[in-house]
Amino acid sequence: MNKESIYRLIGYQGEYNQTVKKALKKLLKENHPDHNGDVKVFKLINEVKKELENNQVSFNYTKKDYVLSDIDYYYCEEMLMKCQKEEERLQEDLKIKRDKLNALSTKYADKYYQSINKKGYILGFQKQDVQKAKNRIILLLVFCCILFGLSIIFQKIWVFALFVAFVLMLVFYIYYWISMAKKIESLNKKNVKKYFVEMQNVKEIIDESLKIKEEINELEKKLNKVQNNLRFYDNILKYK
Repeated sequence: MNKESIYRLIGYQGEYNQTVKKALKKLLKENHPDHNGDVKVFKLINEVKKELENNQVSFNYTKKDYVLSDIDYYYCEEMLMKCQKEEERLQEDLKIKRDKLNALSTKYADKYYQSINKKGYILGFQKQDVQKAKNRIILLLVFCCILFGLSIIFQKIWVFALFVAFVLMLVFYIYYWISMAKKIESLNKKNVKKYFVEMQNVKEIIDESLKIKEEINELEKKLNKVQNNLRFYDNILKYK
């Protein structure tokens, strides 16, 4: 790439007017290193800008018989094809990465809700069942106390038999809920392990997602640079 190609690209016809200034500004912006532009091309455009501002133009805009040494069109066509292939490759890579990121997002949501459900079970289920057991045991104790009092007052065998039956029910119920408490504790231990496994899976998914996002950012920067070069060479070839 040379200065002559840049002068022709910005449409210089011997006057540094607003149209030329606007085209030059756009060209500088497209090829700025901060926008992943080529540093050498950006430097060359700046040199053209200084020549125009200092009225020291080295470009003969009246010359019509340009040869390949003025603008290497073969090189531009070669670079254009190279940029097109690179653009296709980068877009395909980006699609693969974005699809993988979307899949990870779905997987993250599933694992996260699974971990929340495990945590909810651990914190809520045991508390709920223990409260039920406590209420029922208190109710049975009240009935036992009432029946014991009635058996003393009335001294009836059937009342005492009913009292004994409620005592046996109370003993059985306490034994049943002790067994249930042990079972709940065992289930909770398993769910605690599952919860931490799910949380570890969530963390791994987050780490992988962050890594893919960084890769996507790098690919987007490369694609932006290639597209800038693509526009540059395409614009030059329009003057061929």
